[in-house]
Amino acid sequence: MVASERSEFNILEDKSGHVNRELAERIWTWEQERRQERNLPKLEYSVRAGLRLVEDMVQDVDDVDMIQEGLTALLDAMSDYRSQPDHDFETYAKKRIQERLAEYRNDDRPVKLPAAIYEVVERARVLHTKYRSWSRVARELDMPLERLQQYAQLANRKTLLSMERTVEVRKPWLDDRVQTVDQDVWELQSGKLLDNGEKVQKDELVEDFLDETINTEGDDDSYIQQEQIAGRLQDVIPSDDPSPDDIILQELIESDLQSFLRSVLSDQEIIVIRSAYGLGDTPPQSAHAIAKTIQVKPSDVRVILETSLKKLRESYVQRFVQDDEDDEDFIIESV
Repeated sequence: MVASERSEFNILEDKSGHVNRELAERIWTWEQERRQERNLPKLEYSVRAGLRLVEDMVQDVDDVDMIQEGLTALLDAMSDYRSQPDHDFETYAKKRIQERLAEYRNDDRPVKLPAAIYEVVERARVLHTKYRSWSRVARELDMPLERLQQYAQLANRKTLLSMERTVEVRKPWLDDRVQTVDQDVWELQSGKLLDNGEKVQKDELVEDFLDETINTEGDDDSYIQQEQIAGRLQDVIPSDDPSPDDIILQELIESDLQSFLRSVLSDQEIIVIRSAYGLGDTPPQSAHAIAKTIQVKPSDVRVILETSLKKLRESYVQRFVQDDEDDEDFIIESV
């Protein structure tokens, strides 16, 4: 997991400090359906009490990721709890929540991203000072604007904010609460321009950021109205869909792998390697299946596979291992 983002309010409570009724009702409906699907009796336990339990155990209610982990554990407990004489539901739920939070804390540390992400974001910032148009920047980098936005979001989660580019975004609809962000990243993600304190005229804005809903407010604390960043909890029901972070990292891995294969192997050898090991969207194939695809004998496929693997090993050692052998921290057993 990546370093968590901070919420600007306690999502377990409403504006009056009471348990979030809407969230409780959604969880109750979901829990009833899940237990019915599993032919389990109705759970005699208050969802509101469950939310308070999560709040007490999380402690840091501003950590929205941790709250969602706690809620997910509560949902799991509600969906599969079976009555036991010496084990009431709250005891069972506490154990599940504790285990989930402990796992989250162990995993919640910064992850080193591939250098390619930082390089793209840094190049984008340099180009943006020239063009002041993120769409133009995306075209210059020959990549979709949406992917550039994802890169910026991912890089921003794992890097420290620079003093030169850090700004505070005021949100009047949240009692003037302030969010500290990187200005370039914020503008790229939101599709709006932040006012740096100088008077901004709507007709001076670049075309990418024109919006009929734009409002200019204030003097020194002026800004251009933007979408609310920290909104209500959208959906705490667990999902098997990959996160944007996972998708981006998978794309980078696939891109690096393809570049490495192309630099070492022929087209036929790449097909054999990809097919044999299931690199991509297809499962691993047998030598006979691969032979039919490239119209050779199965024995030839095995020879091609062995030769290709040898080429890849030699190239990997030459490119990466030898460059690191002079490093005093290099450990040969790790290769």
